[in-house]
Amino acid sequence: MPTGYTADVIEKDISFREFALKCMRAFGALISYRDDDFNKVITEVPLSDYHKRALEKAKNELRLFEKKSQQQLEKLAVEEIKRSYTTSRDSRNKTVEENKKLRKMIAQVKKWKPPTPDHARYKEFMLEQLTISLTDTKYCKVGRMNTGKKAIAEWIKRRIESIEKDVDYHEKYWALDQEGNKEANAWIKAIVESLPQE
Repeated sequence: MPTGYTADVIEKDISFREFALKCMRAFGALISYRDDDFNKVITEVPLSDYHKRALEKAKNELRLFEKKSQQQLEKLAVEEIKRSYTTSRDSRNKTVEENKKLRKMIAQVKKWKPPTPDHARYKEFMLEQLTISLTDTKYCKVGRMNTGKKAIAEWIKRRIESIEKDVDYHEKYWALDQEGNKEANAWIKAIVESLPQE
């Protein structure tokens, strides 16, 4: 039975060059194209600009952050501390409510008597499903909201460090993407040029 790579050898009597170009998709540089249209010959892979765009965004965010006055930074810190506290509190409250509903259903399932011994596994299954759906609330801790000077200064410091880390990360991976793209296209070009012209 022919594969996606060999079907055209049988059905269309394609050339060695066409076959070889299709088979490139099974290897590194073109592996992400292996399920694309086999009739489309790929002789170059485009350079993803994801890290370039993310780097520009992070640098812009850092520039804007550094332009803010101390008063603006402190105001932003207080807003974010309050928002984070509210989000955590609301998330914990939602989790507690969801767990109450699940525990109520667990109690009902536990009281239920299966009609036959053959239904015992059915009851176990219901209990398993409910039990694995419970959320451990020890991970939903909500501390006291702290908007004191020390907490504000710490938030500002952490935010700058986070943005700088984003800049470094995307700078590194943008450079790696560019180098990887050059290597991939050189690999493809070497194959294309080594194949007989038709």
